[in-house]
Amino acid sequence: MANSEPHKMIAYRVFGNGYPVVFLHGFLESKTMWESICNEEEFCAILIDLPGHGESGEQLQAAHSMRAMAKEIKRVIDALGIQDYVVVGHSMGGYVGLELIQMDARCQRILLLNSNFWSDSVEKKRDRKRVADIVVTNKTLFLYEAIPNLFVDPNAHDSHVKALIQEASEMSAEAIAACSIAMSKREDHSGWVSENANIITVVQGTADQIVPESLMKEKLGTVDCTYVSIEGTGHMAHLESTELVKNVLGEFIGMKTA
Repeated sequence: MANSEPHKMIAYRVFGNGYPVVFLHGFLESKTMWESICNEEEFCAILIDLPGHGESGEQLQAAHSMRAMAKEIKRVIDALGIQDYVVVGHSMGGYVGLELIQMDARCQRILLLNSNFWSDSVEKKRDRKRVADIVVTNKTLFLYEAIPNLFVDPNAHDSHVKALIQEASEMSAEAIAACSIAMSKREDHSGWVSENANIITVVQGTADQIVPESLMKEKLGTVDCTYVSIEGTGHMAHLESTELVKNVLGEFIGMKTA
């Protein structure tokens, strides 16, 4: 009987001192996305490459559900021996973070950056299936169309757009397709968010085409969480309004460490 290979840990990087903050990047990104806001050592940053992304590109088994991804992150946290922490998730990373905070009592708070907490509509699920089909035949076309639309003014962030396309092009079509379908099957966390509003921070771009501000306000309703709206910002607030996001991050961490 052949020996099974040991379960390989997803890639991560730890730096800085202070309170632990787990950063989870979005779809088509990697742990490098946080470089713009994690360049000061005021906290301990744990930057993680989600399955199928970055240096975890070959680890596709857990790329098929948000919960499976969250379990992989919990393994990293276990290995690091962290007692308690907060999580910051951008876009898809927020979906994963919502799973993580509900399965790991050590996670104290969550910041959803250009993310949301509800399940996909029927139309959105169709869009994600279409993405999965397109990337198999023409990954490059998809990336060149999708990534500029994340910004309000892609021309003003041309270097970032090119870098994101280059990084995403290194992902396999299989990984992109798997994550797109996984997002379409994610759970609706509206009930949990409503019951735990005091530990949630939502950061919204007023011009975010992926998570429209009007829909976010509708879904939040009377949920009394910390809500930050950033004027003139799209889906990439950490690049479009870097200093503002850094300030919000500092306040978010301070809620726990004060």
